[in-house]
Amino acid sequence: METSTRMIALISEFIMVPVEIQEKKFRLIFDKISDSHSIGSYTSLTDGTIQMASKSQKTNISRYMIMKDRVLLSYEFCENSLNYYLGLIDDFFNIFYRETNINTFLMHSITIRKLINISGIEDARHFLIKNIFSLKEENLKCFQKPLHMCGVRMFFPGTIDNNTAFDIRMETVMDDFKTFFVENKGIFPQMVDINKNSVTVMNNIKSTDNFIDKNIISFLEQFV
Repeated sequence: METSTRMIALISEFIMVPVEIQEKKFRLIFDKISDSHSIGSYTSLTDGTIQMASKSQKTNISRYMIMKDRVLLSYEFCENSLNYYLGLIDDFFNIFYRETNINTFLMHSITIRKLINISGIEDARHFLIKNIFSLKEENLKCFQKPLHMCGVRMFFPGTIDNNTAFDIRMETVMDDFKTFFVENKGIFPQMVDINKNSVTVMNNIKSTDNFIDKNIISFLEQFV
């Protein structure tokens, strides 16, 4: 069975103890990443949040937000491999640590969004309704409107053996009925030293991605 996937977004959020950071340090971070990360704008918001955004607003849109208690790194309309964005995240935190001396994050979450196509599925809406939900046409007549899209949300909490949680959203795509939109938010409640153990974060990003490629796709394929 042939399956194709395309990552369209990677969003990471890192929670830290609230701290005041001098704006000159934000400026130093901006200066050091502006070229290598294609960051073109620097904005200081009224709540003290610093936002750095990419030059491009069409593809590979990057947005970095530094707040008093968290760092948010987002990449949308992605056109590169996962490893490319792993390199950007690792590079950002190397610079962030050198300029702020902040290395400890209490927890973090990773959100990956993908488009998925599976051979044999001509209409993802009918596949979800009939194959997975086992609904009949008459079950939907009460809405008195044609169904244009549908979806499902699944949450897998952490366990004693593995405290990672996965929050899944799966929908059909509005303008392409053969395609599934899948979002997986991995929640990692463990403390991490980003300076000494950045590999932990990289592995958590990969595990969030793998949960889509292996677990979610395996779930769908069993109904084809």
